[in-house]
Amino acid sequence: YVTVYRTDTYKRLKSSLDKQSKQLERRKDAVGEHARGGQKKKIDNLEERLKNVNREMSTVKMYSMVAISFTFMALMGMFNTVFDGRVVAKLPFVPISWFHGISHRNLMG
Repeated sequence: YVTVYRTDTYKRLKSSLDKQSKQLERRKDAVGEHARGGQKKKIDNLEERLKNVNREMSTVKMYSMVAISFTFMALMGMFNTVFDGRVVAKLPFVPISWFHGISHRNLMG
């Protein structure tokens, strides 16, 4: 939340996205299906700007996702070394073969 939604960049992009989408909807409603050449071009330009803002918004969110993924990989590595060879829970059934390798990693039996 802090790394994405509280940043000034995200807030600026979000307000720009809202304004442009409302403006596009108003233009499309005013013109209808029968758009002339100039009106069609303006609508196409608005749609292109909207795509650019969406792409920038995805980039801002991607940086946060990359940071979170590195954090989780580091935590998984830490937990792997802490619980290496220890029984954490006993399953009440015999797991299927592909799950057996995951659930019994570095354990005897």
